[in-house]
Amino acid sequence: MTRRRTGSIAAVLASVVIGLPVTFVLLLSGSGPCALAGEAPVPSSAAQNAIPSNYLELYQAAGQQLGVPWTLLAGIGSIETDHGRSTAAGVQSGVNFAGCCAGPMQFSIIGAAGGTWGAYGIDGNHDGHKDVYDPRDAIPGAASYLKASGAPGDLHRAIFAYNHSEAYVQQVLAKMREYAGATPAPAPTGSPDRSAQNASYTAPTGSCDDLGGLTSGGDGAFTIAPNANLPNRPLTPAMTAFIARMAAFYSGALVVTTGTNHDKHTLSDNVSDHFTGNAVDFGMALNHGTDDGPVGDAIATAAFLASGLPRNEATSRARTGGAQTILSNGVRIQIIWKINTPQIGNHHDHVHVGIGPVG
Repeated sequence: MTRRRTGSIAAVLASVVIGLPVTFVLLLSGSGPCALAGEAPVPSSAAQNAIPSNYLELYQAAGQQLGVPWTLLAGIGSIETDHGRSTAAGVQSGVNFAGCCAGPMQFSIIGAAGGTWGAYGIDGNHDGHKDVYDPRDAIPGAASYLKASGAPGDLHRAIFAYNHSEAYVQQVLAKMREYAGATPAPAPTGSPDRSAQNASYTAPTGSCDDLGGLTSGGDGAFTIAPNANLPNRPLTPAMTAFIARMAAFYSGALVVTTGTNHDKHTLSDNVSDHFTGNAVDFGMALNHGTDDGPVGDAIATAAFLASGLPRNEATSRARTGGAQTILSNGVRIQIIWKINTPQIGNHHDHVHVGIGPVG
């Protein structure tokens, strides 16, 4: 692990070459109970098969106690030492080949005040001793260090601080996606019920449903397809933040197919949220789905979950489809799917998600 870091996510995004697919990672911040996005991801089958049960329990406990995604801890633990199972130097005793780091989470123990372990080590098992080789101490210590480095709001920054390597960041994010289980939206049965068209739902306030506490327990990665946006007209930060939260609830690779590259006016002659950078479409072709199919249901479910709806309500509304609006603390979220009207247009082949102020 290193502590040196240069640049920021904003700088990384600014350096992306125009015309190539753009992958965004989470740019959100938060604290308190909303720091874990209300729902910590359940372990996937890959996580249950790869992670020893005692390590999985420690990752989950430390994540909950210190407000960072347990998948982040597990991703780092996997890459560093295969969850403590590596026989390399420095895992069970001594230091690693670089002569700096030790333990299952590979803390630096060299330098002023004992390196990062001296600064962030925790006596997790309350035996009166902080042991870098004991996962009961090392894992919550890693959570403490990652929290101080920006997690969960800026995962890229936190991981980069842990190991100053962009390749390492991407490896950890990939492991997080692998380890995070998801509950896909059930496939629709029978004829869709259109009674939910234009339905409105007011999300509860003062909890993790509050968009003011918008953060994510996953990596929040998504891709903007080439030409989805007009040149020099990006999506707003609020829109990209909302998509990042959606991506935390979606198990696949989420692709924005239309952003600002859209007509200025809707079919109802209103100024489109697309034009202002506050709406996106997730087309079924690039998201590997079919018209009115389960992929679109899963994407719409992620949007409803990101809006603050309970999972049962979110999956039900996604399966039903229609033009639906969620209101949360002065924010309007519009989700359109499985509908085609003269006023709204055809939304059987894409999921539309837009946000804006209420009123």
